[in-house]
Amino acid sequence: MSSPVSATPWRHLPADLAAAMRPQLPDTVAAVAGAVTEATPAFAGIADDKFTRDVHTAVQVALDRFLDLVGTGEPALPPRFREVFVGLGAAEAREDRGPEALLAALRMAARLLLRTASRSLARLRPVEPEELIDLSDAVSAYIAELAAASTDGYALQLREQAGEGDRRRHLAELLLRGDGLPSAELAGGLVGPAPGPVFVDDHLVALTLRGEQRALAVLTERRLAPLSQLRPAQRENLLGTLYAWLRHWGSRAEVATELFVHPQTVSYRLKRLRELYGDDLDDPAARFELLVVLTGQLATSIRKASGTSA
Repeated sequence: MSSPVSATPWRHLPADLAAAMRPQLPDTVAAVAGAVTEATPAFAGIADDKFTRDVHTAVQVALDRFLDLVGTGEPALPPRFREVFVGLGAAEAREDRGPEALLAALRMAARLLLRTASRSLARLRPVEPEELIDLSDAVSAYIAELAAASTDGYALQLREQAGEGDRRRHLAELLLRGDGLPSAELAGGLVGPAPGPVFVDDHLVALTLRGEQRALAVLTERRLAPLSQLRPAQRENLLGTLYAWLRHWGSRAEVATELFVHPQTVSYRLKRLRELYGDDLDDPAARFELLVVLTGQLATSIRKASGTSA
């Protein structure tokens, strides 16, 4: 039987994996860096040497660290490694790009890492099915840690930018309040010269991460609408499953472990969620919005519980 899923699944990886991969690490880094850039539309058109170097550095750090983790129970990202990916997320926010492109690039990196690791082992010896399962669990958990660090960096940068002045917050308030757009001159003064039309629907996630509660309310109503007709208990079960599934990058085993339910129960709930959400569950932007909404709901529940207990 395969080893149970744990918080550090890389401890179950075979010791010879790192030895198999390290000789070809420079070529692997170059291939992964090139592939994630070319396959991500938002990145493919960036003709900037610094961006290329940053991507290469991030891939180098990620693969080096993954190989260091093989066979250990260490946490995925000690502070100095985590800062690299926090910085990546912050850079996306500074460039006014959404987090979806970076998350899509990480998913691509996960597939390439799993493929490269599997082939490297196969060149040494026959690979058991259980080893591939362990490898898949380890890669999924590791990339989820990179995504979490990047998302934290993105959110932190947005909060910093929001604190630089009141111009953008004031514009968001005008838009969300429903009083209509400010005049050609006023809008220009708020967002800079010749901003063009601004549609709040295009910026709900960014506004939410800046702390705009009304943006969160609109986003929550929109994203949870497919569940609105369900019974409360059924709705809560599906929301909990969806939140765990998003955070664990679709790993049913990890979702089942977190929720203390049978994997078949997870499969049934996910089937129901797909009936309700359709292709949205495969859309990186929609998935990120759902994650933001469900995280916001969790924070609200914690605050309410704290107030009640007090």
